Amino acid sequence: NYPLLHIVSKKHKPDFTILSYGGTVQVITEAIKTLFYTKDLIAQAFFLTQIHPINTNQLSQILEAVAQTRFVFLVEEGSVSGGFSSQMLSLLVENAKHPLKCYRIGSLPMPIPVASELEKQTLVNANQIIETIVEKLYE
Repeated sequence: NYPLLHIVSKKHKPDFTILSYGGTVQVITEAIKTLFYTKDLIAQAFFLTQIHPINTNQLSQILEAVAQTRFVFLVEEGSVSGGFSSQMLSLLVENAKHPLKCYRIGSLPMPIPVASELEKQTLVNANQIIETIVEKLYE
């Protein structure tokens, strides 16, 4: 079994849930801190270390936590089309006992450039995550 990292406040109920994996951990933690300090929003986050096959015990743990917030943001390293977030979204919707509001956040829908400056502009970033979460929570 591969571990599932779950970050959650022990003192406060989270306002939303983020699901992701891999290299997005740093930008997500940056976004979580900024959302807390600037908007007083509290997140819980799950980072999967194995994305295929999805461990059913871990899926149950995620579903239980997501039921508390009902807002789920799936952050993808690549394009959201046909990737991890699409698969997780379908599993969440198929198995949730309550209605969920699910949103995918990912890199631009194009090949990732080799040039580092262009790569930074293409990959998902903390500002994109923050803007999407704020927009969707307050619409």
